[in-house]
Amino acid sequence: MRRRVSPLLLWCLWAGCSGTTDSPPATFVDLLAETNGKVEQFQYSPDGQQIVYLSAKNGEHHLWVMNADGGGARPINPNNPVHQVSDGPSVQPRWSPDGQWISYRSRGLLFKIRADGSTPPVNLTYGRRGSAPVWTPDGGSLVFVTGDVYGYAQIASMPSGIPDGPIEVTYLTEGRYNNTDPQISPDARWLAFTSDRRGKDDIKGNDIWLASMTDGEERLLTANTEDSFEHSPRWSPDGRRIAFVSNRSGWRNIGVIDVASGEIQMLTSSPWDEHNPQWSPDGKWIAYVANKSWNFHLMKVSADGGEPVQLTARDGVSGGIEAGQTRGTFRWAPDGQSIAFTYMSPTTCSDIWSIPANGGAPTRLTNHMPSALSDSDFVAPERIAYASADGLEIPAFLYRPKTVNDGRAPPLLLYARANTHGNHVNGFYPFIQYFVSKGYVVLAPQVRGSQGKGREFEWLNFGDWGGGDIDDLIAGIDHLGSQGDIDPDRVVIQGGSTGGYFTMAAIQRYPDRFKAAVNFYGPTNLVHMYEMWGPAERPILGDVVGGDHGNPDEAPDHWRERSAYFNIDKIRTPLLILWGDRDYSVRISMADEYFELAKEKGKPTEYVLYDDEPHGWYHWRPANLKDAMLRVSAHYEKYIGQ
Repeated sequence: MRRRVSPLLLWCLWAGCSGTTDSPPATFVDLLAETNGKVEQFQYSPDGQQIVYLSAKNGEHHLWVMNADGGGARPINPNNPVHQVSDGPSVQPRWSPDGQWISYRSRGLLFKIRADGSTPPVNLTYGRRGSAPVWTPDGGSLVFVTGDVYGYAQIASMPSGIPDGPIEVTYLTEGRYNNTDPQISPDARWLAFTSDRRGKDDIKGNDIWLASMTDGEERLLTANTEDSFEHSPRWSPDGRRIAFVSNRSGWRNIGVIDVASGEIQMLTSSPWDEHNPQWSPDGKWIAYVANKSWNFHLMKVSADGGEPVQLTARDGVSGGIEAGQTRGTFRWAPDGQSIAFTYMSPTTCSDIWSIPANGGAPTRLTNHMPSALSDSDFVAPERIAYASADGLEIPAFLYRPKTVNDGRAPPLLLYARANTHGNHVNGFYPFIQYFVSKGYVVLAPQVRGSQGKGREFEWLNFGDWGGGDIDDLIAGIDHLGSQGDIDPDRVVIQGGSTGGYFTMAAIQRYPDRFKAAVNFYGPTNLVHMYEMWGPAERPILGDVVGGDHGNPDEAPDHWRERSAYFNIDKIRTPLLILWGDRDYSVRISMADEYFELAKEKGKPTEYVLYDDEPHGWYHWRPANLKDAMLRVSAHYEKYIGQ
């Protein structure tokens, strides 16, 4: 059955539109849904007096502005909800240098709004999609990433004023390769950016480039890095150096480039992945985030080198990397005395906190946790490890229910991670907590290809999506079954995006292991996906699917063998498909195509499409999150009776 879900109806069901003043008591699922109002994107105003952030506290996503101490929070666009379009930090609110405007991204287009909310938003791009907008130092232009006529990602600029005619876009980069992550030097003379010009259809390599803002002359800053991924260039306040991230050591570490000489100094050499370098306002320190066994900590290191300093102590995700499942971030206060950062843990959703720049006790600035919830309502995971079929050690988070409902060994929910090279983090997962509360054991494995164990582990799924990673999932079931921790005859699986793909591959390859499955917007036909994507996105699939096999024209059998659509006759597991109709990452045409074939083949499949929702349930409205949790629960109960 195919259903389409209206956001207005769901808002009434969630918030109450009966016209009466009485509302039924909130249930656990109601309260969990409220947590999707969380904060993951924010920025200080230039004078440090205010913070803009994105929140769905009122049921829709809006930009909010508050005082730097957390007081006086108010939405500045209450009549114009922001619509996210993709995974990661897709809205990207940024203050203009004079503090009068805030630029942001909605439906893939670029807008600006008065910081005091006194006027409606201004559409700056009128149909031209863009991302990663940054203001020029004089505030006269916005530099952003957009597509060129060939489908590659390029960097362009446009005037930041209110358009009074055709949009004037000037391309700052060109070429048959992707150019992304624009960063403008403080004197506005130079553009730093990332580009992969190796001519390979994968995402193993990347370099940092410099281009003149006047004549476009380019200069490679990270030469001889064929086998490493250099990214996240960030200018020092004086414009003389650029901080960046490199995995040349086998781990993502922090380095600096002297712009004049080209000399590179790696500041860290830690055996964990580090991300998101940001300079202190005085240029003496670089703060960053370190992934220490999937707890993310805020760190800093002297810009001249020295021993790194860990600023945060709590388990959980402090700061984040502004991508994938680690979507939070952090910002230095303009006076350099403190750092604001997002924080989440298994017992609290993502909110903004502040910590002294030299470390100390954090102070909470926003609070999106419902007051009726407490730490005792949640379960923190255990970290375990087990051997996969080929002997590879697979780390995992294991969540155990506080009580077993009927005296039997509990059922298992196998929770497949999202993002091509993503990871499970020690953070807040409403779906996991909901099903643990219902008596499920939940296993969240870091299958091969995940981040957090270094470059070698991360590249193990090169050209093998749907292969060894799926064996890693199945080995987790066998491990828990051998320990007597679960009922191996009552196993269900779900995942979103890459996790949705893993779900489909698992029920294709192991059709008798699962009682039910849920695919959140995960690709079912990799050939279809490759054809729908342009050159900007294809290296992602070229990496994890193509590998040494080649693209779909060069290796059609391999691509079809790794696609559930072409192997639907092998699938027997009852399936629920959940999708957002504004998903530009994994198009709904894939869900439509699969669902029609499933009906024709008589496969037990239900398909639900949510109006005006993007890729990533963590960006969905609270009402839709509640609806999804209830639908998933009913689907599982139908087939395992839990």
